[in-house]
Amino acid sequence: MAENQQFVYKIGTVFPHLKAADILPISDLDKNDGFIHLSTREQVPGTVGRFFKQDTQITLLKIRTSDIAAKTRWEESKSHGVFPHIYGDLLGSDILESKTYRIEDPGNWEALLSADTTFLE
Repeated sequence: MAENQQFVYKIGTVFPHLKAADILPISDLDKNDGFIHLSTREQVPGTVGRFFKQDTQITLLKIRTSDIAAKTRWEESKSHGVFPHIYGDLLGSDILESKTYRIEDPGNWEALLSADTTFLE
């Protein structure tokens, strides 16, 4: 099962610079669902393809799974597997690093992200 992942990722188009004590503002989707959506390395390309396919820039926030374990539940999605969800706040101190990706043809996100084995681990 996915709980053995060392890192998980928050995907967005723009994130503010956060200090350690700052709380990440949540998206409308996260507000509506009542939790913060995260993805594992293997799930990132598919998640981007479903929710960010028209965007030419995305940013990933890398989070150590053990740092958020107390506020994370691994839950089955409707048809895409088991995903990590944070019930609570995502703090600046939870984020190890971020990386912004840019692409001219948004239809190629999956190939670009699947090839990144440095940041996505």
